[in-house]
Amino acid sequence: MAMSLDNFLLQAKRCCGHLKSIWDSVSDGYQLFYQQEEIWPNQCNSIKNLLLKLSNPLQKFCELMDFDDLPDEAIPFRYSLLLPLYCVENLMSELSWLLTAFSAVCRTSSRDAMIRRQEIHRKLDELEQSIEDILQNVDRMLNQAISQEKSAQPLTNYVQEIYTESERQPIA
Repeated sequence: MAMSLDNFLLQAKRCCGHLKSIWDSVSDGYQLFYQQEEIWPNQCNSIKNLLLKLSNPLQKFCELMDFDDLPDEAIPFRYSLLLPLYCVENLMSELSWLLTAFSAVCRTSSRDAMIRRQEIHRKLDELEQSIEDILQNVDRMLNQAISQEKSAQPLTNYVQEIYTESERQPIA
């Protein structure tokens, strides 16, 4: 059975808030790859742990997008949100692997360390853009779902009024 649009909107907004909050923490760690000369293995592990925390709201979004539970107003927007969600999950897996590999060489000034750092930097940029895309897609989806519901309500009310009036009139 599909959830109500109000419940869906509430859950989607909660997921967005949680995602934004955790992303803010990840972006603090993200700054390490821009600012500091030296990055320590424990800093790489901290970022990996934050990425793991980021997977929780992403998983909740995926569950929220379950076709059977979606309100009718949200169904047309399902795939425009699922695609960036799965993209982010893949990026996070890649980043986790890159951070593990980088933490082994981060204390050296080798070419390998420099290349891995640049790759992590690039993937973090991609992740940031994908998170922004998700948040924008959710906002767009919520706005369009609300406007669809509002445009359908007057027609529903009109049909109910006609039905109610026809019940009151005697049959000739």
